[in-house]
Amino acid sequence: MNRRQRRQRRSGGGADFLELDVDAQLERLEAQVAAVRAATYEAILGGAVDSAGGDPLDAVATLNGHYEVCSEQVGAQPTDERIKQLDGVGAALQTLVRLAKAHANVRDVDEQLEHGDVAAAASAVAEAGTMLAEAGSASARVLGALHTQLVRARAAVRAEAERMADAMLRIDCASAVRAVEVVFSVGAGFDGAPFDSAATLSDMFFALRELGLARARADALADALAQGWLLPLLHQPHVRVHVARSALGATLSIDTLARADARRPELVSEEIEQLATRWRVVLEFVRDAVFAECADDHADVVDHVARRMWARVRPAVHAELLPRLVPAELDALDAACVAPLHVIEDAWALLLPPEALGLRAAARALLQTFVASRRRDLLAAVAAVVAAGGSNTAEVGGHGPVIDVLAAAGDGKKGKQAHGKGKAGSATDDALHFPRCAVSEQAQTLVDSARQTLALSSGDGGRTAALYFHAVRDAFALYACSMAAAGTEARRVFVAFNDCMYFAHHLSALGLRLRDKWPPALRASATFVDLLALFRARAREALTPLLARTRSNVVRELGGWTRARWLCSDEFIADEAEARLVAACALVGVLAHDTDACLPAATAARVLALMADVVAKYVADRLAEADATGDARARALVRLAAPVLALEDRLATPDSKPRRRTPIAKYAREWDRLQTQIRRLSAAGENL
Repeated sequence: MNRRQRRQRRSGGGADFLELDVDAQLERLEAQVAAVRAATYEAILGGAVDSAGGDPLDAVATLNGHYEVCSEQVGAQPTDERIKQLDGVGAALQTLVRLAKAHANVRDVDEQLEHGDVAAAASAVAEAGTMLAEAGSASARVLGALHTQLVRARAAVRAEAERMADAMLRIDCASAVRAVEVVFSVGAGFDGAPFDSAATLSDMFFALRELGLARARADALADALAQGWLLPLLHQPHVRVHVARSALGATLSIDTLARADARRPELVSEEIEQLATRWRVVLEFVRDAVFAECADDHADVVDHVARRMWARVRPAVHAELLPRLVPAELDALDAACVAPLHVIEDAWALLLPPEALGLRAAARALLQTFVASRRRDLLAAVAAVVAAGGSNTAEVGGHGPVIDVLAAAGDGKKGKQAHGKGKAGSATDDALHFPRCAVSEQAQTLVDSARQTLALSSGDGGRTAALYFHAVRDAFALYACSMAAAGTEARRVFVAFNDCMYFAHHLSALGLRLRDKWPPALRASATFVDLLALFRARAREALTPLLARTRSNVVRELGGWTRARWLCSDEFIADEAEARLVAACALVGVLAHDTDACLPAATAARVLALMADVVAKYVADRLAEADATGDARARALVRLAAPVLALEDRLATPDSKPRRRTPIAKYAREWDRLQTQIRRLSAAGENL
């Protein structure tokens, strides 16, 4: 509804005014403005009309006609003095127009309220306030008097508008049966006198909006509906909501005592269907009853009520409803979350567009929160594992369970036959298996957690794959940076070496089976291959110091085998040399015990061969320097090499086949030279 239009009569001013010249018209106009100003001031201060019994607004309208005629004459014969004089008259006339309009609006309020035209009265008060604010050049006394009249008129209009609002919208949230009663019209005033035409809901809302009270009433209505209906239905969607309509009004009610007797749906989808149905009843009541036939005229108020209700309900929806819809596995997000949310959006579409609800964005944010929580949990688990330490180990690889995702996908016939015989698989499958060895429980836990986290990246259409991928990368990087020094104990060193190689093995193929489900941008760059070099370097850093220390110990035990003592003393050969050689071989044997228990077979053979090679080189060098001049000496030298030769049987693997070189002979470079020297001495002893 527009503001009530005021009449503005314009007259040419009569033949006498038109016959005057420009200067005379200006003088006449100034005199008329002064007379009308005095009459208007008297009407405002005395609350009456002017002395002639007319309306000041009519006199001002006549002056407007004279001003237009004079403006045309000045425009035809302009001079600086005439233009300045005309501008002064125009400014005074504009002030009079505002004062006259404000006075007329205030004066008509009582009559409008008597006829029930509260909308026109509210419009008149609002327009009067605007006119009064723009009439700043008027007399302060006049402005004060008019302001006082305006305040009284506004108070009367506000009292009538609030009385109508209380009569048309009755909210009862205190009794057992909550109810909102809407009356479509009010036909009588506060004194019981009937109106010429009944005031409608549209008139009431228009009056409240003109007075600046619509927002407060809308807030009270929205809060009552949210607290009394929408939130209880969210917690108990099976409770029925009733709407009773008649020609005079409508009533919305909810029976709070019937909640315990109703049956709650077992499935979340059914519960959301019920919730959407109940909410739709409430929202239809707001649209079709509270704003009956005036929703278009007061679209801003309707939108405010809807947004206010949703603002009150949204925290509970996010806290209680969305977590039940977002699945932990994330693989059924569309079916479990989006479809139920669409049902709720359809219900609220009566008042709000889906974008205003933000449900899908909230579900996505909740999903991101879940992913971030999973990432934090993974990193916290890694930190806890690293901090816990411990010496417990687990056997992995080899003939045990397949540990690589690619090996799990391999189902070739040759591989199946090999597994049936207790082997790791075919020659192709061997590259996809990790050899049997002992790794720490921390390493096994990290790999299992990484594989489980990457498995989640296949859900949600790959939209969260990047977060999970970087979570796994961060976990391995954190573990690599937090690895403590392995120490000097051989078993711990070997387990640390195995851990690093175990990580490198898995990182080479981790996530490959899931790449097709990742976004193209991530698929093109997501890899863990760059971490392989890091863990292989960590493996070398762990193993190299131990091998260097063991080699130094072996060399120290053999340190008395100098050329001078070797060649000049039979007692040294028989006693001290044999004791030192046995001690050196014993060091290799102790190391062999730990390698058998921890390292893969091939790696253990290489490590022990490196240590045995030190002994073999020393013995081969000394035998090459010896000059066997007798059978007894030659046999003594050969017997001296017996502890070294025993290493070949000690370090042989259980599955070594006949006619195949033993591991020590395969990996020790000096072994063949030692055998050559022994055969030489044996042949020399036989010849002698």
